[in-house]
Amino acid sequence: LEVDHAERVHIAIDEERFTASDTPSPMPIRESLASLGANRPFVIFLGAHILFAMAASMIFPVLPYVATVLLGRSEGFAFELSASLGITIGLGYATFPRLLARFRAKRILMLSFALYSTGAGALGTLVPSAPGLPQDGHNLGVAFAALAVMGFAISGVSLMPNVLVGQLIDEDAARSGANRSALFLGVTRAFDKWAFGLSSALIAFLFARF
Repeated sequence: LEVDHAERVHIAIDEERFTASDTPSPMPIRESLASLGANRPFVIFLGAHILFAMAASMIFPVLPYVATVLLGRSEGFAFELSASLGITIGLGYATFPRLLARFRAKRILMLSFALYSTGAGALGTLVPSAPGLPQDGHNLGVAFAALAVMGFAISGVSLMPNVLVGQLIDEDAARSGANRSALFLGVTRAFDKWAFGLSSALIAFLFARF
């Protein structure tokens, strides 16, 4: 930006900065999908992500079962259980981005799933009880603590895959010279929906069976 003596303003614009774009993928969609299938890190990530997404999404339909069958309370008590999840999910959303400055996204994701598995295992130890019975206090403590741990883990399971996909996109672009971010994200989101649908079907089957 320059101003001459006649008070006329001259603005220099770097047109290339605003018009340049990444190189689009030169391959047809079938070849691009085949190349994704040959991308071993992405295939490993996608398989793990499906399992993580299924596990994380299954806890919410289970809350009414925990409230009524395991804790002997009304279905409305499931709201109080979900509050334990919600608080720590929010805490995790505030915490995990800061951890990225010190730890790799892969390590944070594995830690999140380990925490989730610990919480789920603790819920599995609950014995059906009801208010006033000796086991009730223990059940309540375990249920709220386990759900708090699982809520914190869910935030990591939902945030870290986005970071990992971004890293995989950068590695693919550096190797192939093509920008296929839409393909990576589209395939990931498609499998997200498949995982959520499968987890819903699995929960419905377990409730009908047991």
